[in-house]
Amino acid sequence: MLRSQKAVSRSSVLKTLPVPIVPQFRMSIAEAERSRLIAIAERLVSNEPALSTKYAFGPSVKSGMLDGPMLVIGDHSEIPLISAEAGDLYQYRMALLARDGDIVAISARRTREFERYIATTLGLGTSEFLDVDSTRTPLCVPLAKLCCEDETAFERIVAVTRDRGCLTIMPHIGTGHPWLLAGAVARSSHRPVRIAAPPPRLTRRVNHKLWFSELVSKVLGSQAQPKVFHTYGPAALVGQVTSLARRYDRIAVKVPDSAGSAGNISIWSKDIRDLSSAAVHSRLFALLHDLGWDDKYPLLTQVWDCPVHCSPSVQCWIPNQDEGQPIIEGIFEQIVEGTEAEFVGSRPAQLPANLQATLADQAYKLTTVLQSCGYYGRCSFDAVFVGPSIDSATIHWIECNGRWGGVSIPMTLVNRLTGDWTSKPFVVVQKYVTIYPPLHLDDVLERLAERLFVPGQTDEGIVVLSPIGYKTTKRLHFAALGRTPERAVSRAKEAAGLLLG
Repeated sequence: MLRSQKAVSRSSVLKTLPVPIVPQFRMSIAEAERSRLIAIAERLVSNEPALSTKYAFGPSVKSGMLDGPMLVIGDHSEIPLISAEAGDLYQYRMALLARDGDIVAISARRTREFERYIATTLGLGTSEFLDVDSTRTPLCVPLAKLCCEDETAFERIVAVTRDRGCLTIMPHIGTGHPWLLAGAVARSSHRPVRIAAPPPRLTRRVNHKLWFSELVSKVLGSQAQPKVFHTYGPAALVGQVTSLARRYDRIAVKVPDSAGSAGNISIWSKDIRDLSSAAVHSRLFALLHDLGWDDKYPLLTQVWDCPVHCSPSVQCWIPNQDEGQPIIEGIFEQIVEGTEAEFVGSRPAQLPANLQATLADQAYKLTTVLQSCGYYGRCSFDAVFVGPSIDSATIHWIECNGRWGGVSIPMTLVNRLTGDWTSKPFVVVQKYVTIYPPLHLDDVLERLAERLFVPGQTDEGIVVLSPIGYKTTKRLHFAALGRTPERAVSRAKEAAGLLLG
């Protein structure tokens, strides 16, 4: 059995890494259980030999991080169904991980006000923002691919790598294009390049909801997730949804390779039980096509858990196997709204210690298998507590985020600003709203001027997490830091009230 113990010492910070990793739980595992988990990983790799392969990118390219410059790439273009507006803004969100002298690749329109805010107000140092050719529309061509094809940008990356002896590429998600860029830079510079992400095929698998569902079943058992079905083709989809609607109150259909709620639809069973198969088909496909779904199968069909008492996410860092065991950095409660459970923010989980320990233990089992498969870097797991009461609730694991995201970036940023996020609990607000007249970034900074968090000068305050937009905004995206979780919530409400008028 795994055991966890809350860790409170700031000396636990892994200072050798370009980004601060602060363990919050000390984890241990019995040898018999470790052997079982490693055997699961060995079977996964045996069944898919290319799962952790990275040889195609050259001998100088590996997963990991080096003591040297970073190239930060906040690209969302390879995640299906992410909106163009969100993808552009998220390029800048990853810049919060960059340090003095690092490079941040940008194909979106430059927002220099935000660049100055990062460097001066937050004191994160002066990064080099590298304009990459965006004439072909950023979300149509992956940013790492643009870095290869834009001669000026590529030469600059190679020059920095050659002059400073190495390069670490920090992508939002470790798909094939960042790895191809790493190989090209290594060949041109004759210097080692590391990717702070898992190999491309493993990246694809862990972010695929159906693959993750099978992993949960193998590691934790079928009871550790909702009833999940692989659905191939229109007839199977209609039949599966119709069958589940006879037995359960609510059904979900998910595009399995999308992120979070972007690819989710939910159906109340009462709304379709009396419909013909043709009418159910029409409704389902209208909802899916409204998401931007391109008729690609399989889909994931599942029972929608209810009642849900809490939606926690467990934030993890997985080092290479020779660097130590996986790290549990925090447990947060996701704030979701709407019928599709859209993510609109997060806060530190206010769960009893025994429930947090159980979450940490089960997440540690999952990370142990992933590490043994060759996983490296940022990872988080989303779960729900479902049942008549929180004390008797069952934990269901919903998806794996094998990438940086809306909780892990602010958490790491607060670690950078304060040394340990638990010393300054924070709330994230990430929500689309109607603001009239529209606000520019400088308007936001002006309205929040007296409430902004300034390291070394203020004890609490607001941190803006991405530029609000180029001309207008319908988005709130900030973190509120407080001396206690309650004060962080209060600061967040004040800031939202000021911005919404």
